[in-house]
Amino acid sequence: MVPAAAQQQTPRPAAPAQPAPAQPERAARPLPPKGATIVVIDISVVARDSVAARAMRSQVDRQQAALRTEDEKTDKDLRAAEQELVQQRTILAPDAFNQRRRDFERRVTEAQQASQNKRRDLEEAFGAAQRRIETAVNEIVIEIAKENDYKVVVPRAVVVASHDAVDITDEVLQRLNRKVPSISLALPAAAPAPAPRR
Repeated sequence: MVPAAAQQQTPRPAAPAQPAPAQPERAARPLPPKGATIVVIDISVVARDSVAARAMRSQVDRQQAALRTEDEKTDKDLRAAEQELVQQRTILAPDAFNQRRRDFERRVTEAQQASQNKRRDLEEAFGAAQRRIETAVNEIVIEIAKENDYKVVVPRAVVVASHDAVDITDEVLQRLNRKVPSISLALPAAAPAPAPRR
């Protein structure tokens, strides 16, 4: 009867980010010549190294740690309540015991649902923040292409080989850091905790 949600490992929406001092912005390599037919961008570098992406991963890690701590406390409380219920079986009338048992099972269900809802909220907030970064990257790529009359911009992941001279990743990364210098996960306000049932 102890909630399984309190024992599950949370799926990580992104690779864990270890807290570290902000890295100095590196000098961008020169942009390809104006009018270049094809230029490339390494999206994985932008997603990994941008200030906003690092901040987002750090917030996700902190929230996941808080959820794990909360689940551990809930699990401990429910185990104690279950043990108390078992002890009361011999001293309560059958009807009274069955009511206590139903109350406990309702607590377990509510705890599982609350844990699942908080993880869903975190995943949705992560997705919304990620989409904001992706939108900003797309806007910057279009801006750079228009400014320099680039005909086609392709992700490096689909290119077999290319020269660094046709890479615009550094410029995109620097502009993204200026455009989105920080980002916050939009999590719903925490609801007041219900009074424990005895």
